[in-house]
Amino acid sequence: LAIIAGNGNIPFYLLEECERQGKDYCLIIIEGHGQELANKYKVDFTVSLSKMGKAIKFVKDLEIRDILMVGGINRPSIKNIIPDLWTAKFLAKISTNISGDNSILSNLTKSLENEGFKILAPENIIPSLLCPTGVLGNHKPNTENKKDILDGFKIAKTLGLNDIGQSLVIENGLVLAVEAAEGTDRMIIR
Repeated sequence: LAIIAGNGNIPFYLLEECERQGKDYCLIIIEGHGQELANKYKVDFTVSLSKMGKAIKFVKDLEIRDILMVGGINRPSIKNIIPDLWTAKFLAKISTNISGDNSILSNLTKSLENEGFKILAPENIIPSLLCPTGVLGNHKPNTENKKDILDGFKIAKTLGLNDIGQSLVIENGLVLAVEAAEGTDRMIIR
C-alpha cells in the first residue's frame, strides 16, 4: 500500500491502524505538507505536487498497486509549478475540465487508475472513519431540524456537483455559511 499523505489527523490514524493490522505500507509525503507526520513516521519518498510522475515511478518500481491519498493539501499557484512530463500531460488533459478541487482529485484518480493502480479510500482501512447512521448526540431532530437537514442536504449536493464546497451551515431554513475555497474548518470558524 502506498500512502500519499498531506496534513491533518487522518493520516496519523491511518498509519496507526496499518501498524496495528501489520499492513505493509510505503509513506509518501507531499512536499511542504505532513511535517508532523514525518517527525513520527519514516518517510519513504517526498514528492512535489508538480512532480507526480516521480512518485508514480517510485511506486511502480516497488511493484505497489494500491494507493491511498489522505490528508489536506494546500493548493499551489499554477504559475509556480514547473511540472514533470507526467504532471504536464495530466494538467494539459484536464485543463478544460478543472472546476475545483473535486474535479482535480477525480481526474487524478482516473489517471492513476489508467496507470494500473487501485485507489483506496481511508475507510477501506478504518471503516470507523465513516459517521454511523442515526442520532449521534442526546437530542433528536425535531420537525424544523429535519426540514433544515433535508434542505441542507439538497443544497450540499448542488454545491458538490458544482465543485464549490462540501459543507454548509443552515438554521431555520436560512443558509448561514457555505464552504468555499477556505475549507470546512475555516467556514465553521467564520
